[in-house]
Amino acid sequence: MFPSLLAPDCYGHQINHVVYDYFGQPSTLILLKYADTATKLITWLQSKTFVLGLIRAIQECNISSQMLAVICAVLTRWTAHYLAFKQLLELQWVLEQMLHDDRGAHESQIIIRTSDAKAKARKMFSVIEDSAFWHNLLRLKKQLKPLALAANITQLANVRLDQVLIIFGLLYKEYQALLTEDNSLETRILVQRIIDSIEKRWVKSEQEAFIAALFLNPVYKLGPFAEVDFTTLAGILHLLKKLYVRFFGELTVAEDQQM
Repeated sequence: MFPSLLAPDCYGHQINHVVYDYFGQPSTLILLKYADTATKLITWLQSKTFVLGLIRAIQECNISSQMLAVICAVLTRWTAHYLAFKQLLELQWVLEQMLHDDRGAHESQIIIRTSDAKAKARKMFSVIEDSAFWHNLLRLKKQLKPLALAANITQLANVRLDQVLIIFGLLYKEYQALLTEDNSLETRILVQRIIDSIEKRWVKSEQEAFIAALFLNPVYKLGPFAEVDFTTLAGILHLLKKLYVRFFGELTVAEDQQM
């Protein structure tokens, strides 16, 4: 109705949609099952005041350690999953130390005297002692980190169109590089989910305005589009003229000649 208006999406929100697509609903991938396990462990830790006290006491005894808390991931919080998994990984040595110090004494205070509570606690103990869990949690963290960084930038009030386009390009490049580091089937599936989701956000965007904004950035200019056919002088002028007419109306004869 108002073609002269440009109303881009909130790209912090769009990055969170990419995170949602990454996790999938539902998913049978083993790697994502470790994400569920991590969430269950975090929830259990937060429900045990005595455990939280032990975590704090162990950290206070280690002068060189940073004081860390247990963070619960919430999908609507844009960087929550990355931060929750990162924090849990940094608490790994504390949790292992907690069990190693005096497991029998801790169990007697951690476990409520019901069979269900005992089974749940011992299951969480086995998770803490499982090296495969920590290895796969590290893989999840690496895969989520670029999206968390992108969300921090795109949620800024003054983020520009050219910055969003650059971020999308960097995300694509980052995930292609990740495949050379971890070329497992599950990683390929998850990375493709991310790439497909990014392309989905790009398809529905005002592409011409984003591209023109990058052209007009004095740092990048035509650099990112050096191998693209439409970045000829004629193609650039056609794009800029089209956007000018859209935003400001028909060109005068003098303006048309100048372009």
